[in-house]
Amino acid sequence: MFSFMINLSESTMKAKYWRVIFCLAFVTSVASADEPAIEEIVVTAQKIERSLQDTHESVTVITGYEIERRGIQTLEDIYNQTANVFDLGNNEGFGIRGVTNNSGSTGGGSGELATYFIDGVAVTGFGKRFVPMDMWDVAQVEILRGPQSTNLGRNAMMGAVVISSASPSMDGFDADFMVGIGNENRRETAGMVNVPLGETAALRFSGEFLETDGYIDNPTRGEDDFDARENQTFRAKLLWEPTDELSILAALQYVESERGQNLFRFDLIDDVEDRDNLGALDDGEELDGTLMTLDINYDLNQDWALRSITSFFDTEYDRFDDDDLSPANGNAFRGRLAKDENWAQELRADYSGEKLRGNLGVYYTEVDIDNRTLGLVNINPTLVGVPDLLLPFYPSVLEVDVNSPFFGETENMALFTEWEWDFTDDWRLIAGLRYETEEQDNDARVANTLNPGTPLPDPAVAGAQAAAVNGPAVGAQVEAGVAAVNAVLLAQLTPTQELTSPDFDVTLGKFGLVWDVSESAQLGFIFSQGYRSGGAELSLSGRTSDYDPEYLNNFELSLRSQFWEGQVTLNANFFYSDWQDQQVTIGLNGNIFDTVLENAGESTLYGGEIELRANPSENLRLFATLGYTRTEFDDYVSVLDGDLSGNEFAFSPNWTGALGGTYYFHEHWYVGASITWQTEMYGDVQNAIELDERTLLNVQAGYEGERYTVRLYGKNVTDEVYVTSQGTGLVPGSIVGKLGDPLEVGLQVTFSL
Repeated sequence: MFSFMINLSESTMKAKYWRVIFCLAFVTSVASADEPAIEEIVVTAQKIERSLQDTHESVTVITGYEIERRGIQTLEDIYNQTANVFDLGNNEGFGIRGVTNNSGSTGGGSGELATYFIDGVAVTGFGKRFVPMDMWDVAQVEILRGPQSTNLGRNAMMGAVVISSASPSMDGFDADFMVGIGNENRRETAGMVNVPLGETAALRFSGEFLETDGYIDNPTRGEDDFDARENQTFRAKLLWEPTDELSILAALQYVESERGQNLFRFDLIDDVEDRDNLGALDDGEELDGTLMTLDINYDLNQDWALRSITSFFDTEYDRFDDDDLSPANGNAFRGRLAKDENWAQELRADYSGEKLRGNLGVYYTEVDIDNRTLGLVNINPTLVGVPDLLLPFYPSVLEVDVNSPFFGETENMALFTEWEWDFTDDWRLIAGLRYETEEQDNDARVANTLNPGTPLPDPAVAGAQAAAVNGPAVGAQVEAGVAAVNAVLLAQLTPTQELTSPDFDVTLGKFGLVWDVSESAQLGFIFSQGYRSGGAELSLSGRTSDYDPEYLNNFELSLRSQFWEGQVTLNANFFYSDWQDQQVTIGLNGNIFDTVLENAGESTLYGGEIELRANPSENLRLFATLGYTRTEFDDYVSVLDGDLSGNEFAFSPNWTGALGGTYYFHEHWYVGASITWQTEMYGDVQNAIELDERTLLNVQAGYEGERYTVRLYGKNVTDEVYVTSQGTGLVPGSIVGKLGDPLEVGLQVTFSL
């Protein structure tokens, strides 16, 4: 279970990294006892508010204070500084403990594996790629590793990211403004205004605008800002506390995002560092989204409180992709129009006594999806099952007009409860339970047709051509083979509509014990269950498959410790996860589009996280993190790819780490730096593509005056080139991929009124 600790000595880099961490811990021991202790951090996402040191599930919390001190600008920066968490590059997703929030790591399943909340709103669909990723006016970010299904429900099997923006304050008028510039014509402005409304209410407005030309050129189109990006985020929050018992918080957010294509063909350029997209078409994507929350809390008495959280999320997404990505044959494209809407209502009762704390509640959500995919796709005949013997009789590409609309409605209801009981002075019991039922109504259609420009070969003509060269026997074989392949291809192009109404219910549990070893150290054990919902899928070839929920049993050991008068915290978690009834995609007939989704997989995950924070002096703050995850398919057999058992997940680095700090000198001046590190990983479930490890260095320096701050920063200052994704494209012989962001330098000026 914990064999990864032995493997540490096998890598010089890993050993050096550990020595740095322990040297850092030693340096903190020389701090005097009257230096400031690390502030208490409260975890709120799990519905029972606990301090970070009393939370034994694996959680990283980055407060607004740390966001400012570390110079964190985006959620991607937080991912890179968190143990066993990683970004997929370009703010396009994240992974926790070796599993991406989408199905990219395991190659199967249509639901999310890790969820994302902002101010109580569950972000679904394409919104995860675009909703506010910038950290302006954010109060706290919590990253929860391991199953959160008993607390947060669907789509939280591997964990969750929970963001809380700053709330209004009745303490007085406040306003902050920021302007920034950077390379690649980066321009940003942001502002916040807090306005008290008497003694019982306050308003807070914030907004941010970011625009950059990006890093990719397109010589074919003569554009040097092909992946230009523009983000706008606006937020309004109203807090009203008419009595000491009642609190009402309403929030409204709007996000608008546009960006060009950051994907390009590696096989068409001499050096990937040139970052040249040679596509002939103008492609990109944009999203508009609205998020609303109404949070009402009423204290019945000293121990009991009632809470109602109503949330609403609505997005419209538009995308156009050049599938060919080359100057020639630029007719291949895909377009997508998607609308995603959900609303949710949670009602719960919270209890907070001297020895017992807990809650019980009910949750309901409805998710509506309208997803339309259109395009002209150029397909390599080998990818749709045409054997080598028959390839000479087929065109080099099959042009298919794609039309695949999907309409889905999901209703989910849950009953949940969780309790924490101090049954002795030194021991605490944790228990949780969730019952959840879900109903889906899906209308999936496939109306693909073969483009008139690429007719299928005539069997008789192909047979005659083969007979003239290789004899009658081969001619007859070719004629029969072409006829059979044509029949399969035409069957897959037959318009199909599938109406499905899958439903299921699950019961999930959590159990834990915590031992207070001393006033500054705790040991814990947590067993928790997670799941991903089932459903029905219609493949692009028109094949329907029904699939059941999948389940994860997670066993976790934890250490929470503080020493040197609270100036250092050292926390660790070690886990073992058993993934059953895993949803995997099975390819049929040698055709990547003719697939079924089945509960045919089993996997094992194990590893751990160690995180250290230290305040050696009033002017110095340090942090270090290290994470290890081992993932493995125990059982995964695909007709298309063969037996993948024993393979690691895609996009699953074994090691992640970060080391950094900020130092203040001469009262107002400060410098800071962080190093983030991630080992190599596979880019596919076949483990045929290897992506290199990366080490990124970020630096910052600035001056803090009484009412203004000037900050100069650099990200990836060594300009390291690293591939975030790579694979075979639909065009024969093509290799497509993405790179992480290169060197970024900028200047930000913030001033307060």
